[in-house]
Amino acid sequence: MPSPTIQDMDENGKPLGLVSTLKTGAAGNGTLKISLKHEPDKDAANACNTGETDAEQTFNVVIK
Repeated sequence: MPSPTIQDMDENGKPLGLVSTLKTGAAGNGTLKISLKHEPDKDAANACNTGETDAEQTFNVVIK
């Protein structure tokens, strides 16, 4: 599963995550899960896996 590359930072230079990019693999069908986190650990190696989940939605996607 690809991890996002966060493109934006907060005022302290920590990753914010409102603007991110994903690199896809081969063509095919799959899902993409989007999560809104509360108080993630911005110093963690993968801050996206920390904090409390406030909202989460999974979307079906087709890569062509």
